[in-house]
Amino acid sequence: AESFRSLTSLALEGASWLVLAWAAAYSLWLMLQLRRSVALAPLSFAQFTLFALVFGYVTVATTLGLLLFIVPAPFVMATTMLAPAFAITGNQGPFEAVASSATSVNGNILRVAVMVTLIWLAFLVVGVVAVVVSQIFGLASRPIAFVGSVALGFCSLYFYAVVVVMFDRLHPNE
Repeated sequence: AESFRSLTSLALEGASWLVLAWAAAYSLWLMLQLRRSVALAPLSFAQFTLFALVFGYVTVATTLGLLLFIVPAPFVMATTMLAPAFAITGNQGPFEAVASSATSVNGNILRVAVMVTLIWLAFLVVGVVAVVVSQIFGLASRPIAFVGSVALGFCSLYFYAVVVVMFDRLHPNE
């Protein structure tokens, strides 16, 4: 019975990640569609898959930047910030999208790194507030984890809005 619960929990976590990834990809696609004058093709399964691969690759790179030394993390995040937009607009895989992002951000890395750091701190504040609220009210871990996921999901919408504006400014030729 315990192994079934662990398997069920793992399946629900995976499904939750896929739903959140799809929502992030769709919201990024929608914001790009609204911001740019060029019509984008409807979000396809292939674009979603590329987005998910880019997201995973960027997450691992940023985490390694954090683990190795805290200073490179904002620069890694700044360099890879536009990669999801390249995955959706240009059907680029993880390495190609990160390379395109790095090329677009080149010359503006310090400004972008400061902005990404501020967004990162906002995520941190939302997470800390969720933990403090759960401790104050003695809420169970599952509901707080769900509320925290929703709050971070809304923060990610703000992040993707910033990505769209940056993509438009730094990569106007698409």
